[in-house]
Amino acid sequence: MAPGGDFFKPIRDRKATMVTGHIDRFTETGILMKDGQHVDADFIIAATGLTMQQNFPFSTIKVNIDGQEYKAAEHLIYNAVMISDVPNFGFIIGYTNASWTLKADIASKYFTKVLNYMRDNKVDKLMPKENEMEEMKRVNFTGGLTSGYFARAGAILPKQGDKPPWDTGSNNYLYDLFYSTFKGMTLDSLEITVADKFKKDS
Repeated sequence: MAPGGDFFKPIRDRKATMVTGHIDRFTETGILMKDGQHVDADFIIAATGLTMQQNFPFSTIKVNIDGQEYKAAEHLIYNAVMISDVPNFGFIIGYTNASWTLKADIASKYFTKVLNYMRDNKVDKLMPKENEMEEMKRVNFTGGLTSGYFARAGAILPKQGDKPPWDTGSNNYLYDLFYSTFKGMTLDSLEITVADKFKKDS
């Protein structure tokens, strides 16, 4: 991309100017931006940006629950591994500021606790349920990430709350590991249903 490093020399010497924005059209000497600004350019890097798939974590699956289309953007992430009003479902996401697998490992261990609880207590359905009486600020689950594609996806991604268990964690591995290990599995805000066949046996 930059033979001999000549691409970086004017940047180091503070002789380069970088402009970001939406391109209207190319001209003989550069580009015309949609805001009317003309930029004389020696070279142009055109990037359309990423578009995150809709209904994360249901990016390729259309989900209906009780005959109603499920829209992830209207729901909250629970303990960073589940999502409100979806029974018996977990997903794994990692850190965005550290190794992805560190958070993925913590999340998978937590969801294993959920599955073990369901097995040991003969639970048929376990579903995070938001308390409508509880006041809670909703924010994008991406936290402090400000990339354009995250900002554009804010309307389609699930949200997180501003306090446990509806936030996605601290983005601090040691804290999250301690919390996950010693806090154990919380039953806060979980709707639990025991299978009918087990009710009859009890």
